[in-house]
Amino acid sequence: MYGLLIAFLWDLAFHKLKPTAVKISAGVTSGISFILILLAGSFFGFLGTTIQKDEWQKDNYEIRYYESRGFAGTGHAKYYDLHHSAFFGVSSKKLQRNTSSSFDTTHVCQVNYKKHGVIFNKCTHEFEVKND
Repeated sequence: MYGLLIAFLWDLAFHKLKPTAVKISAGVTSGISFILILLAGSFFGFLGTTIQKDEWQKDNYEIRYYESRGFAGTGHAKYYDLHHSAFFGVSSKKLQRNTSSSFDTTHVCQVNYKKHGVIFNKCTHEFEVKND
């Protein structure tokens, strides 16, 4: 698109085209570029997103709740990530993820991170650390 615009400007420099033709071609090129960017943006909007909905902290541990929307907004994946803070809370490392397939998101309140000894109660938003 921009090559076409440069070609028209080149022709204008050698007085083969009138300035009106250059303005029209620049407008058409800009319009086509704008439409292509809009189409690409709407397509990428359908690909899906992951949004952090909430987070809770206790001691050096942090639990983050995410919702992920699939292609074209279909299906929701919900998961809880367990993070451990390091360097006085400046950075954190993801330790474990519990997805909605590993627990019932509607009827069970506990999310267990057995590997790290953390139990999170998502109904009361409290968690206990068994081995620290």
